[in-house]
Amino acid sequence: MNKVAIETMIKAPIEKVWNAYNDPIAITKWNQASPDWHCPYADNDLRKGGKLKSRMEAKDGSFGFDFEAVYDEVREYKKIAYTMGDGRQAITSFEKLDNATKIITVFDAETDNPLELQQTGWQAILNSFKLYIESRKDLHFSIAINAGKQKVWETMLQPATYKIWTDAAWPGSKYDGEWKQGARLKFTGGEGGGTMALIEVCNPCDYLFARHIAIINSDGSLDTDSEMAKEWTGVKEAYQFTETDGVTTLEVFIETFEKWTNMFDEGWPIALEKLKELCEIK
Repeated sequence: MNKVAIETMIKAPIEKVWNAYNDPIAITKWNQASPDWHCPYADNDLRKGGKLKSRMEAKDGSFGFDFEAVYDEVREYKKIAYTMGDGRQAITSFEKLDNATKIITVFDAETDNPLELQQTGWQAILNSFKLYIESRKDLHFSIAINAGKQKVWETMLQPATYKIWTDAAWPGSKYDGEWKQGARLKFTGGEGGGTMALIEVCNPCDYLFARHIAIINSDGSLDTDSEMAKEWTGVKEAYQFTETDGVTTLEVFIETFEKWTNMFDEGWPIALEKLKELCEIK
C-alpha cells in the first residue's frame, strides 16, 4: 500500500497546537480543504481504542460524507495513530521547536484517486489548521485587589455588582443563568444581543473556564450558523483567583481571533479597575 506524507510548520506552542488539533469544537472550525466546504460535526474520544468522528459537507448541500477512525496510539504532545474505517492507517507526529510546532502526517493512500490528488486534499486541510491556529490570539489581563478571593469572586459574579463593573466597559451588560459547571449562561448588552457560553469548569473562588457556543440575536434567538457565529463560537475565557496576605490577584485569559482583540484590549482594563474599586469598598 502506498504511503503519502504531508507536513506544516505552525508558529504556536505545541500545547496550543495539540489542543486545537484534538478539540471537537476546534475541529469543526478548521477541518475542510476549501472555503466551499465545512465540518458541521466532530466528536473525539482521544485515547487508545477511542473513536474520532466527523462530518464534512459542501456548503451548498450537494455532497457530504462521514469520517470515522479508531485510535491505535496516543502520546500526548508527540504522536497520534489511528485506523480508518476502510482499514487504512494514518500517523501524525508533533515536534516542539523553539517558537513553533512541526506536524507531519503519513497516511495510507486509497486506490480510487491519484496519489497527488490525495496529498493535495490532505495538505489543504492541514493548511487550514495552520491558518486557524495562527489567526488565534491569546490575551492576558491581571489586577491586584486588596480583598480576599471570596469577596472578589462574589463581587465579580453576583448579578447586581456584575452589572456595575461590566457597565464601565460594555454598557448595559448582564447575564442570565447560574455560574456552575455545565451550565449555559446568556450574556446580553443594551440592545439585547449577546453571546451564550458554556461553563466547562467552575471551582468557586479559584478558577472559572467558559467557552462561547452561540451568538444571541437582538430578538433573543440563537445563531450558530452564520459566518460571524462560526468565528465567534469557540472563543475561550478563563479566570484565575490567587490570594496572598489578603490581596487577590485576578488573572483573565482569553483565546480569541484577531478581529475581536481590540474589544477585549480596550474593555478589560477598564472593567477590572471598576471591579477592584467595588471590591475594596470598606
